[in-house]
Amino acid sequence: MYLLKKRTYLVLFVLVITHSTVLAQRKSSLIYFDEQPKLTWKNFKAKANKRSNFQALTYSGLELSMQSDAEGIHISTYAIFNPRKSWTKEKKSAYLLNHEQQHFNLTELYARKFRAALQTHKFKKSGADLFKEIQTLYKNFYTQMERQQKKYDKESEHSKNKDQQEKWDQTIQGELIELKHFSDTESTIPF
Repeated sequence: MYLLKKRTYLVLFVLVITHSTVLAQRKSSLIYFDEQPKLTWKNFKAKANKRSNFQALTYSGLELSMQSDAEGIHISTYAIFNPRKSWTKEKKSAYLLNHEQQHFNLTELYARKFRAALQTHKFKKSGADLFKEIQTLYKNFYTQMERQQKKYDKESEHSKNKDQQEKWDQTIQGELIELKHFSDTESTIPF
């Protein structure tokens, strides 16, 4: 389940100037969204919280990196899944795994919504202020994503309400298809 109050999203605001070994090592342990293959129970590597009422926890979030050059600001936005912080008590239920996959899919959906907004937003600032404006826009989408994740768990009753789960499955998949042209993780805001 998507742990509501104790759930922490991994958010990285990274101003990339050069690639460092530390960043490369950190990234290598993450799973970046790709429509195929889907998550498997083997991806849930953290020790299960035995005191939790939930059967599983998906630790997903958005990774944002920006760099600038003479052309503008180049932005990379990724939906990520952290296996080292995701856990499960049971590893047999395809139904529960689908519920957890939908959390990751929702994360990708909001990455695409953010990328779409980057294309249509009228930026008013430049230089360092433009970076701040982009981060503010990002934070707004991040907040929307958090709300939607909570709503998903509430309405699906953490996967126990099968009708609502099916409705959410269809809604999320439909929106991902609708925003497929924003699957490219790279965007540029010209100066």
